[in-house]
Amino acid sequence: MRGIGSGSFDPETLVILETAFDEAWITLKANGNGNITVTTGSNATITGSLLYGIEALSNGRGNIAVTTATGDTINSGSVGINVYNQATSIPQVGGLTTSLISVTSNGTINSGTTYTGSGGRPAGILAGYKGGTTNTPNSTAFGNVTVDNFANINAAGGDGIRAYNFGPGDVTINNHGGTIVAKDMKFTTSPVSSPFNESQGARRPPMITLMRKPGPVFSVVSPKNL
Repeated sequence: MRGIGSGSFDPETLVILETAFDEAWITLKANGNGNITVTTGSNATITGSLLYGIEALSNGRGNIAVTTATGDTINSGSVGINVYNQATSIPQVGGLTTSLISVTSNGTINSGTTYTGSGGRPAGILAGYKGGTTNTPNSTAFGNVTVDNFANINAAGGDGIRAYNFGPGDVTINNHGGTIVAKDMKFTTSPVSSPFNESQGARRPPMITLMRKPGPVFSVVSPKNL
């Protein structure tokens, strides 16, 4: 998998780059402290057959913002929108947390049943701070996660939306009326970040899962969708 540095790309630009990636339709990667912004146009079709529709990741302190438009369709083998920060240190500025991961999803997301590249459960939307290159509780990686979902999500396996934070920041999920369907998925191996004990066998996963290690705040809007 190869990546592109910090930047903002429209669908016309992204389609030129489509053949450069083997795991995701588009992957954006920031190794420094720059910001990443992904904004799609209306009625775009994004297909990542192996793993991800859109993947955006940062190894620094910058923000990541992914926005899909009305009429868009994302088809993926694993996660529809996978956004994460894997920096080991993200300091606050003047006592305030300034690093932000934000996802605003519109249209339709059809996610798959393939485990992620790190062995985790698939999801329609997966977003969070990992605390390092693997999911590691990290009290020095300050960042907040916000997901605003307007999309209809059909998760063939795993969760509809899974947001997490292994640092001291906040996690907020707002479901603004999109329909979320998350189907059963039985584990054959122990995946990363499982929200329940897979030894219990197949069971219906939650449509929205919040994960924090460690930290004080969860925010959930539209509890009827949990």
